[in-house]
This record gives sequence, structure tokens and C-alpha cells, in this order.
Amino acid sequence: MGASLLRVGASAAMIAALVTLSACSSHPSASASSHPTVTHPTATASAAPSPTATSTAAVFAGRNASMTDDEALARLASPKTGETWFSNPRPIGAPSWAAGNPNLDPSTISWFEFGMRAGNTIVGYVDQNIQELFERSQGGTWQWIGAPSARQPATGASGVTFGSAEVPLNETIYYDSLTLPSRFTLPSGEPLEVHENDKGGLANPGYTVANQPTGTTVDSLGGYSIIRYTTPVTFVWAEVYSVTAPAGVTYQDLYYMLRSPYGTYIPLFYDPFPGLDAVTWSVPTSIASDGSSYLADLNDISCGMWEKDHNTIVVGVPAAEWKVGGKTSLGQSVYVPTSSNRLLQPLYDSYAAAKSKAGQPAASLDAFRTAPAFVGYVIPGTSQWLAYLNGAYSGRAWC
Repeated sequence: MGASLLRVGASAAMIAALVTLSACSSHPSASASSHPTVTHPTATASAAPSPTATSTAAVFAGRNASMTDDEALARLASPKTGETWFSNPRPIGAPSWAAGNPNLDPSTISWFEFGMRAGNTIVGYVDQNIQELFERSQGGTWQWIGAPSARQPATGASGVTFGSAEVPLNETIYYDSLTLPSRFTLPSGEPLEVHENDKGGLANPGYTVANQPTGTTVDSLGGYSIIRYTTPVTFVWAEVYSVTAPAGVTYQDLYYMLRSPYGTYIPLFYDPFPGLDAVTWSVPTSIASDGSSYLADLNDISCGMWEKDHNTIVVGVPAAEWKVGGKTSLGQSVYVPTSSNRLLQPLYDSYAAAKSKAGQPAASLDAFRTAPAFVGYVIPGTSQWLAYLNGAYSGRAWC
């Protein structure tokens, strides 16, 4: 399930913000950030699997909109397009041609130099994420690099300029080192998905990632590093519905970031299994008969789609309070709660409160448990448990 391709260059707002999520995937107690900022994370070297970011020895050239991830990885490992990157973006003033453009409001847009190619300086503007890239010659001539990834197709348009400015579109130039795969793959076979044309956001003090420098680097390739973060968080349902949080249980937000060679951060979506309907169940469930069932993170309270940019590690629920309920397509076990599972009552109470708010009856506690309303998953190669919700049987049920 690779991330879909995004056409860069059509709009200043087309790439989703790295940090500020929509209301459809936010935590209740966090600021406008995809990750809570209550504490700094700590490195967890014992739980940091390395992705298989191997590449072939083949040399690839030209654009290829249908390239495989292997080809993208090969381009990252050995770029042939001549670009070099500054280790960190260099802030500059806005170019004169940007003045008066309502889409380039200097109160929200910042400009940076990112690298060099063939004597030209690679420049971009940022609104949380990098939105557009340009090349500026030594003589001050600008070109708009509308499709900087080799897997983006050229439109073949002629006479196109950027906005109202006379900055011509150049679709001949692309960068091998901006040609990301749709996913990296962990040794377990689990994917880390990425929007392959997302160029990332800057690690400035306003961004959570800048305050989280102690992540664990799990692999590197071609100037990119995959970094694993864990951040202590709370049980959000106790805050939303005033239910009693289970005693002795703690939680950590797990997420991965891809640090680019030019100093930005791109979220990677950890996706151990795509959904409850993708599990081969060995216990009775209502998944097949209930079309409203869907997978969400334990701590995701929104009404929208869970973005998979955060997963909740649960510490303090004994293994005896889970039992194997099925297998993923990779052969990993998915666990369902026993009647003694200490997450059962608080999660049921939040679900019942949501149903009451919506003026609807709640299922019984036993039907809730066997649906299953939530599942557990052990991160392969570790003893760390993740917990996921069946959104139809959760505090999200008011949606």
C-alpha cells in the first residue's frame, strides 16, 4: 500500500504539513502537532529494526513515472544528476519577483537555499513543508523546477511560468536524490510508507521534531537517515471522557522520520498491517459482518482517517491478558483481549460515553471485547506491544 504520487508545483498548499495535522488526526492534549510535545523522546536502541534499503548496481537515467522502489533506492544510493546539498537550509530573503504574489505572503512563507547543481543554487520556499523548488543562476536568472523527482512525469507544457512572475517552468531538470521510494521495508517485511514527492519540513524551533533530537538512527542511504522516535504520552480517553485510566500502564508514541540530506524531516508511516479486514482471524469476530469496522491507533481520537504517522506502545499490560486472535499477511500474530485485560473497561467506558453522546445504544461489554474492539501487536524482534482500536467500537463512535 504505497503512498500516492503527488504532483509538486500546482499549488502552494498541496503537500500536507509535516507537523500541523488536520482535525481528522490530532491528539486532544497536544498542540497542532502530529506528535505530543509533553516530553522529549528517548532513544531505544534495542527496539530499532533496520530497513532493507539495499539498491542495485544498475544505472538509471531520465524520468520514469512507473519506476519501482528498487530503482528509486538505487538513485538515492548513487545520484547521477549532479546536485549537492547543504547540510542545513540557509535562510535568505524573498526574491524580488515574489513581491505582491498573494500566495507568497512573507508572513507565512520563508525562503531557503538548499544546495547546488551545475553552478546554480537550489532555492525553495517553505510553508511548514517545502512547497516549490527553483534554481538561481550565478547571474540571477531563475527557473522553476516543477517536477524535481525523477518519478514525476513531465507535463510537456511550454510557455508556463510560476504564478504571475516571469519564472519559466523547467521540466528537464530533476534530482535523483529527491526520487524517494513509496516505502522502505523493515527486516520483518513491515513497510515504512512515505509520500515519495514530499520534501519535508524544516527542523526549526516551532516544529516538534526540532525538540526531539534523541531518536535512534536505524538506517542510512544516500544522505538520508531513518530515525525512530518514542515519546511518553498519556491515555487520551481519560482526558476526553473522564474514564479511569488503567493503573500501572504507561504509553509511548512511536514514529519514524526520514531526515533528508538537505536538513528537512519527512514522516514515515509505520504500517504493520493495513486493517482489521486484512487479518486472517482464528477466533470468532464481527469484522466480516460489520462494514463499519476500521483500524485506528489506540490514542487517535479523531473522526477522520488515522494517518499511521504515530503508533502507541503500551507498557504494563501482561501478555496473559491477550490471546492470539489471528495472523497478518506476514505471519505476525494479532492479539485480542481476554476478559481480564486492563484496557478493556476504560476503553469500553469511553465507547459507551461516545454512544450516549450520539444518542445510540452501546453494545454489551462481551460483544465489545469479542468484536474485537481493540487488538494488540508485538513489534517483531522486540517485546514491545502496540495497541490498536476498532474505530467502530471506540470513543470515536460519536463521529
